[in-house]
Amino acid sequence: CISNEDLFTFIDAIIEGKKAKALDEYNKLVLTRYPLSVLSALQTTLHQKIQIKADSLEYSSDEIAQKLNMHPYKVKLEIQKLKNVSLKKLVELKENLTQAEYKIKSGTSNMSVEREVEYALLR
Repeated sequence: CISNEDLFTFIDAIIEGKKAKALDEYNKLVLTRYPLSVLSALQTTLHQKIQIKADSLEYSSDEIAQKLNMHPYKVKLEIQKLKNVSLKKLVELKENLTQAEYKIKSGTSNMSVEREVEYALLR
C-alpha cells in the first residue's frame, strides 16, 4: 500500500532535484495509483509551493500562512525547504507538468501516460 508519505517523499525529491530518487518513488506510486492522480497531487502541491516561494520574497511566514490559510509552522518549514530552490525552477516544472497533462488529456501524446509524466519530470 502506498501512503501519502510516499507522495510527499516523491514531491520532495523532485523539488530537491534528486531525479533518480523521484523516478523511483514515482514508479512505486504508479503501482497503486493512476498516474493522473499522482500528477494532480503534484500540480496542487507545486502550486502551493510556488505561492509560498513567491510570497516569501515580500511577506513574513505568518502573513503567508494567513493569506494561504495554512498553519504558520508548516509555512516556515516550506520556506526552509524551498530556500535553495529558485522560483523559476518551480514554475518551469509546473509548466512541464501542465503541458504533459494537456497532451495526455487531449490525446496528442505519443507516449503512455506514465512515460509522459516521467518525461515532464526529467525535462
